[in-house]
Amino acid sequence: MGTNCAVFLANFYLFTYEFEFMERLVLANTFPIIIHKLSNIRRFVDDLFVPDFSSFQDFMYLDNDAFGGGIYPKNFCELNCTSHGDSCAFLDLKIFQSPFGLEVDIYDKRLEPEFASINMIRMPHIDSNISHLAKYGVVCSQLFRFSRLCSSLSSFVIQCCQLISLLVQKGYLFKKVSKKVRTFLLRNKFIYGSSSFHVFKLIISKFNRKGEHYLG
Repeated sequence: MGTNCAVFLANFYLFTYEFEFMERLVLANTFPIIIHKLSNIRRFVDDLFVPDFSSFQDFMYLDNDAFGGGIYPKNFCELNCTSHGDSCAFLDLKIFQSPFGLEVDIYDKRLEPEFASINMIRMPHIDSNISHLAKYGVVCSQLFRFSRLCSSLSSFVIQCCQLISLLVQKGYLFKKVSKKVRTFLLRNKFIYGSSSFHVFKLIISKFNRKGEHYLG
């Protein structure tokens, strides 16, 4: 766990309360539907994803009057529900309701308006003191990330275009970046199959001929 074990301790600390809560529910012969809804909840340290369970906040904290006695100690941790409705952000995911069910897109908190005044480096500049192989290697790693997290082709295309645009702004050669995208799609046909080249053409069509401007 390295020199900083705070994350692991926090995770284990919260887990002990969750385990005790589930034990109380099982011993009390709680309705299976409640336990099923709880099984859909995901937590990463202090970030909770609670789908389709609006009453969860009623017993989120330890309280003798709450359902099951509550879960977390309010004096030591405070978990807030930051979004409601048909969409929410969880870690680096944007999860939203569509006519086809739940869909997932990339979420980057650094792009929110409240962080606009903060100068944050998202990608290495072309003049940075690392090898060109490492610089252009971010294209492949990010495309793998997009392909795993984006549930729709349109989301994947938009994320690819935004990545290319950002890299070009940092001095990368559009021709070389687009070649990396093309190679990635053609070598990983398990993602979009026979449509891989069409996806590449769709991405490139969003830029002007020199690749200097993302047309959106």
